[in-house]
Formats: sequence, C-alpha cells, structure tokens
Amino acid sequence: MVLIDDIKTNRDTQIYVVSITFFLIAFPVYFAMASTFKEMGELPAASGDWTVTAEWSNITLANGTQDVENDQPFIAQMNTDSVSEAKGKNVVGVMITLTYGEDETATGGCTPATDGDPAPDDITGVISHGEYLGNGTGQNPGEHTVMAIWYNDSYIGENVSNISKSTIEESLDVGEKGMGEYTLNISVNANAGNAIFPCQRNDDGETVTYLVQLMVLDYTIEAYEGSESE
Repeated sequence: MVLIDDIKTNRDTQIYVVSITFFLIAFPVYFAMASTFKEMGELPAASGDWTVTAEWSNITLANGTQDVENDQPFIAQMNTDSVSEAKGKNVVGVMITLTYGEDETATGGCTPATDGDPAPDDITGVISHGEYLGNGTGQNPGEHTVMAIWYNDSYIGENVSNISKSTIEESLDVGEKGMGEYTLNISVNANAGNAIFPCQRNDDGETVTYLVQLMVLDYTIEAYEGSESE
C-alpha cells in the first residue's frame, strides 16, 4: 500500500510510473509497426546523395536479313524463352539495329548521261514489348538504332541527391519485366530517282539486316564524396 500512497503523493514516483507505462506501450507498438513495414517492403529509408555507375551488356534475341517490299512490312515475333542466358538478368530495355543499302535499279537503254541518281528510301523499325515501344526511321544507304526502355535512366551516371538508396534500386531493378514476347516491324517507303527517257529507275524495296538485342543493366550505388549517406 505504500507504493500506491507514493504514486498518489510523490511527484518523482508519478513520473517514474508514467515513464515505465509509456515504454511498455510504445516499444511493442514500434516493433509491431517495423515488422509490418519490413514484410511489406515499406520500411522507411533515409535520403542521401549517391553516384550511380552502370555496366552494360547485350544479349542477342534475334538477327537476320530480309527483303522488305515497298509498303509491305516484315513482322517477326520473338521470345526470351529462346535465349537461356537472359534468365535471371536485369533486362531493362531492347535495342534494334537496322542496316541497309540501295537496291534501286535503272533499266531501258540507260547511259551515264541518262540514268540519273537514286533517291533515298525511308526505312522504319519498330520494336515493342508489352506496353513499351520504340520506333525510328533512317535513309539508305546506312543504318540506325531504335530502343525501348522500362527503367529510370535519369539516375545513370549522375550524382543524385535527397533520395533513398532503396528508391534508386527500385527504379533500376525491373525484375521479370523484360521477359516474354517481343515484336519487330520493319517497313520501307521506297522512292525511285529521276532518269532521262528511255532510261527508267525502279525501286520496289530494300534488303534490310536486323539485330535485336536485350539490354542488361548491372550497377553500383555509392555515396559520393562529402556525402553522409549510408
């Protein structure tokens, strides 16, 4: 009964009892919340200043050479199941490289004075993977590259500030997002140059060589000099 009397009358005892009661309640609540956040992957992370360095590699998904007729697109389907080396990799994008010459011909009694010059054609490549799509057009002879990506490329090669390390990792680690089916579409808009009669120029399309590569990202995140990030 002395303790109860002390609680009623002694201020130091009152403060002591209140403190013990607070910690007995607060600690279990804190650890329960921390456990829940951890299971949900939402444990708060401290912001900091970081340097992100990328190391790139490519995996060939498909390649070939195709005669593409004017206004008749070539379409090819491919799947990462066909390339075992892609399994478990951080595939963050896809890149296609199209290479092409000039297939235009001159016929009908042409001479150096009448056969004229070829006209450039428009060669368009489109690569799609689910909701992600890249497209681009080039003119022959030559080559061009098209990419589609599904990661935050703004972090690469930059000092980024006031952000948590886990946020950067979530933006660069795409999991299985790069796995599955891809579609390649190549089209040609052919143009024939001018010639002097009786010479005639003809262009029905182009021969296009294509290379489809998966883009694999490995990276390191380090606190940049002078930062207190951990």
